[in-house]
Amino acid sequence: MCLVSACSGLIRSNYFFRAAITQGMNGPRRASSSLRLGTLAAVCAFASCTTYHAIPRDGASDASPSEQGATGTGGSATGTDGSAVGTGGAPVGTVGTGGSGSGGAGAGGNGVGTGGQGGTVFDAGTDSAGDGRDGSDAAMCDAIGCQSTCSTTAGCAAGNYCSGSSCVPQKSVGAACGAGQECASAICGGRCCTTACTCPLPSSANLFGASAGFDTTDLTGWGQTSSFQWSSDDADGCPYSGSIRILAASGNPRRCLTVTPGAFYEIGGTFKNTDGTLWGCSFFTFSSPNCPVSEPTGASGTFSGTNTNWVFQSMIFQVPVGNVSLIFYCDSNSNSLVDKLFLSMNGGF
Repeated sequence: MCLVSACSGLIRSNYFFRAAITQGMNGPRRASSSLRLGTLAAVCAFASCTTYHAIPRDGASDASPSEQGATGTGGSATGTDGSAVGTGGAPVGTVGTGGSGSGGAGAGGNGVGTGGQGGTVFDAGTDSAGDGRDGSDAAMCDAIGCQSTCSTTAGCAAGNYCSGSSCVPQKSVGAACGAGQECASAICGGRCCTTACTCPLPSSANLFGASAGFDTTDLTGWGQTSSFQWSSDDADGCPYSGSIRILAASGNPRRCLTVTPGAFYEIGGTFKNTDGTLWGCSFFTFSSPNCPVSEPTGASGTFSGTNTNWVFQSMIFQVPVGNVSLIFYCDSNSNSLVDKLFLSMNGGF
C-alpha cells in the first residue's frame, strides 16, 4: 500500500516492503525480515515521507550503483521440473530500476523461464546523522504512515510544525509567530519567547506600516534622527521590541501618509514622559500630496500628557473631501517616549 506518489513502487506489498527495508537499509537501523505493514509508523519515525529516500547498506551516500536489487521471481518452463528461482536484478545507474533476474532452466523441458524483475534502488543522498534518513528531506509522518501533506502539527516530525499543508522548521525566539506550535520554545505572544510575553505586531491595515511598533533600531522614515533614538523601553514590555525616545523638541519623529478623501480613520498610539514633563503629538491633513506644511490644513488633532507610565490615546476623525495627505509629528520635551502608533480605517494597532 503506497501512501504518497513519492513512494510509488516502494511499498506495494508486504513482500516488497520487507525487501526494501532489509536489502536497502542495512545501516544504523536494521529492520527484521518479519516487519509488516502494520508497523509503518516505526519507519516514519526515522525516514522522510514527503520525498522518500531509501538508505543504502553502508548508511552513507549512494554515489555508485553498488546496491543489489530484490531477488527475481522463479522462472517457468514447459518441461518437467522447469521451475527455478531467478537471480537478483542489478540496479541501473545510481537511481533506477533493477534489471530482470535470469530464469531457471527446465530439466528435460524445452524452454527457459523468464526471471522476475529486480528491486528498485533509490539514491539516499548523505546520511550524515547516521539516523537512517537523508537529512535534506522534509519530515512528515503520522500514525498511519507516509503522508504527502499535513493538516496538523501532529503530522510532522519533532522540530517542525504544519504551515498550510507543509511541515516546516519551528521558529527561534524573537521570530514573529501566530501560535505556540510555530515556536521551538512553544510560547508565542506575537513573537516566539522563552517565557510568557506580549509582542503584538502592526496589522496590515495600519498605514504607519511594519515599523510602527519600533521592533528594530532602524528608524528610517521617521524624520531627523538626531533629535530622537531607539529605546528598549517597550509599551508592552516585549524583549524583542522597543520605542522612540525623544531627545529634544524639534517636531520629530514625523511621518507623512496618503489618506482617502472623506474617509473615517482612527489615529493614536502609546505615550509617556519619564520625567513627568509635557509630551505632545499632533496630526494635520492637506489637500495636496506629500504634506506641504505651508498649505492651510483640514482636519487636525493633538495628544498630550505628563504621565510617567505608558498611556494609550486615540481619536476618530473624518478626512475632509479633497484632502489627500496627513502628517503626524511629535513636538515633545526630552525623555518623551512614543510606541505602537497607528492610523487605520478599522482602528487599532
